[in-house]
Amino acid sequence: MENVRGYEESSSSQHHHKMSHHHHKFQQKCTKHLFQFVQIETKDDEVHQGILHSFDDENVYLLVPSQGGTDNSRLFVPFGGFGLFGFPVFGIRRFGPFYPIWW
Repeated sequence: MENVRGYEESSSSQHHHKMSHHHHKFQQKCTKHLFQFVQIETKDDEVHQGILHSFDDENVYLLVPSQGGTDNSRLFVPFGGFGLFGFPVFGIRRFGPFYPIWW
């Protein structure tokens, strides 16, 4: 039984290490693209483009042009024609720089 318990602790420790390594890489990517135009794809298949305004351990914040009639449940602070939207880190499938066709 001790070997099994030791294996579980080791496995749990490895899982935590992988998660913290992934989180660290994610934060490095956020730092690299801070104040740049990015696209975020969430795990529920929504796609959002905006300027990467800031991030913390739990959320990524984008400045997104406000559009009438859209779901503003992610909106935090209005900035004239823009809104600051927060996206939970655990809900992001992928993100990176976004270059519109006209760019």
